[in-house]
Parts: sequence; C-alpha cells; structure tokens
Amino acid sequence: MSGFSLRLFYPLLHVFDETGRAMHGNSWSGAEAWARDFGDPDVTKQERRAIIEALNALPEREHALAQIAVDQSDYEAVQAQGEKFQAIYAEREKLYQELHDLPEVHDTWIKDHEAFQRRLTVEATLRDAFKQGDLTLLFGPSTVVEWERWANSTDFRVYFCLSMIRAPKNQYFGTRRAAALIKQVEFDEWIKRFGVLPEANGSLTPKAQCINWLRAEIAKGKRYERDEYQHMALATIAGLSGREFKRVWANEVPAHWKNPGPLRKR
Repeated sequence: MSGFSLRLFYPLLHVFDETGRAMHGNSWSGAEAWARDFGDPDVTKQERRAIIEALNALPEREHALAQIAVDQSDYEAVQAQGEKFQAIYAEREKLYQELHDLPEVHDTWIKDHEAFQRRLTVEATLRDAFKQGDLTLLFGPSTVVEWERWANSTDFRVYFCLSMIRAPKNQYFGTRRAAALIKQVEFDEWIKRFGVLPEANGSLTPKAQCINWLRAEIAKGKRYERDEYQHMALATIAGLSGREFKRVWANEVPAHWKNPGPLRKR
C-alpha cells in the first residue's frame, strides 16, 4: 500500500486563500485567485481631469484672442487671427472626442482592480516564501520545486487558481503538469507569522470559525435575516453560542445590513 496521502498536504489554492485572509482580513472576498487586471482606474481618472482642465482653459484663450485689435483692411492679419480661432475650435473638438473615448470609471472596475491588487500581494508573498525556503512547494506528491532554478525557465508556470504547476522541460519528468502542494504541518506553522491560527487543523475557536463562515456569506452579496444566519451558524459550528454569534454579527456585517428594510427570502 502506498504511503502517500493527500490529507498531509494543502493544495496551493487553499494556501493562497488562507494567506489572503490572514493578510487582508475583511477586505478579502475569496474570489481574488481569479481576479483579472483591468488597469488602474486612477490613471483614467487623471486623464479625465486633465482633459476637463484643458477644456475649461479654452474660453479664456478665446477671450484673450478676441481682445486683440486687428485692422480689418489687413487681409493677412485677419486671416491669421481667424486661423488661431479655428485652432482653438479644433482643439476643443479633439478634447471632447478624447473625453468621449475614455471609459467611465465605475464601482465594479474599482472593485475588480482592488481585488487584482490583493491577488498580486498574496502571490508575491508566497513566491518569496518559496524562494527563501520558508515554504516548500511540491510538484506532485514527491518532487520539490527548486524555485531558484525553475524560476529561471521561461516555460515554468505556477497556476494559483488551479493548484497546478507546469514544470520546465525536462526529460526525466513523466509529465510537465502536476498538482501544486504544500505540506500541512509546514504551512500551519508558517501562517502564524500573520498573527492567526491555521484554519484547517481544528485549532480555531467556535467564534473564529463563525467569523470565517460569516465573511464567506457576506462575500456572496446576498442578505437575509440575522436570525436565519444565526440558525445556520449554530447548526454548522459546534460549540458556538447565540451570544457569540451576535457579537460576530455586530463586528463583521456591513453597516447597511444593520438597517431596517425588506430582506431576501430563501
């Protein structure tokens, strides 16, 4: 019988998610592993402000040009002034077109960008841990990823959201793709540096389990009655009391969840 057991390992996605929760707390949604880069919305905001400022400056330029007296009998002078006015009109049209072409900065864009930035911080933290040897990344159950050497290969990939590694080309590998795994005991010790206890080893208190459970519910974006959440929490988490749930609820849920109003029904 093989001595290998997956119960001794965490898949990389679990490690990524638990690290994210430890690093980012309530702002962590759980969907960061799949967040995409839509660009920095602040750059677009700055571009919009610059165009509006340029548009607001045009009337003053027009007024200053109109104050210049031109001998109407001097054809060339009149033509030159007319060309300056036309240049201002053309610039205005160009600026309006640039403003029209800029995308609107909406809440979803900002939210997606923030999620992607959180993803980058967690990936960078884990990559550094692999590089420094603080965590051992495994390619399948038994092959240690030699990070410094593998990272120099252009075809080496780590897919956090898939818990998968694509190894560099090597004639000794039977496959170039395998599960990305981390030893449980190693990670459970490493995660403590963030001031938290590991989630999956049963050491969390009922209150801490309730916090994690409620945060996951909040991330779903739906809202139900507090009593319904309490009923589910007490049925799910052994040892949790109603008083503890109410304290967690008061500290964790968004402010607008506490306001009276019609709620969803299951």
